[in-house]
Amino acid sequence: MIANYILIVLIMFFGGATAYANVKKKYSEKLIFKSIASICFVLIGVFSLNERIFSTWQILIVAGLVFSMIGDVFLAVHAADLRDQKLFHGFGLAAFTSGQILYILSFLILTPQFNLLLLILVLTLPVLVIIGQLTKVLEMDTLSKVGTIVYAGVIGAMLATAVNVFLSYGSTTFSVCILIGAISMTVSDFALVLFNYNRKLKNSLYLIAVLVFYYTAQILTALSIGLL
Repeated sequence: MIANYILIVLIMFFGGATAYANVKKKYSEKLIFKSIASICFVLIGVFSLNERIFSTWQILIVAGLVFSMIGDVFLAVHAADLRDQKLFHGFGLAAFTSGQILYILSFLILTPQFNLLLLILVLTLPVLVIIGQLTKVLEMDTLSKVGTIVYAGVIGAMLATAVNVFLSYGSTTFSVCILIGAISMTVSDFALVLFNYNRKLKNSLYLIAVLVFYYTAQILTALSIGLL
């Protein structure tokens, strides 16, 4: 448990360093700082796993954390060539999508019975992205549009299954961590889409908010492994 507290502090430090390096356009430093922060939330999951008997849902969450870490690394790479930059971004999005799918599978194992009304969340998030595109709030090319809509659907499914866990288990520490983690991840991802595809939101304070929600989500999800 003490190790997890130390790791959380390290995430806060290197997360802040990531934001600072991004503002100063020190992309090599950003890659290093973000990678360290990501390794830390994976370790929180591993250490939480060691406190309990291994089960499939726990392994899936750890795997999801690992894919998130891989996605962080790809997205933090700053390539000189724009085509290479898009390639790294694509790999990063694919890794994050894989991570979210693993979270979804974990939550479905925890709650075999699914409330069909929650499918509204799966549909709502892609619709919001489409509205953002139609109203020119989001400015992106065709490939980015398709990728973002698909990812929004996956995030919606992750949020829906997390809410289902909360409804099934009630207001326990475990279910609250799952729920708040999922909500924080959703907020972080949509805020990041706005940051990347809305020119008016290119400021350091906004990026810090994105990172705060993101690391909160990953920390709570990792900690949930040892709470059930």
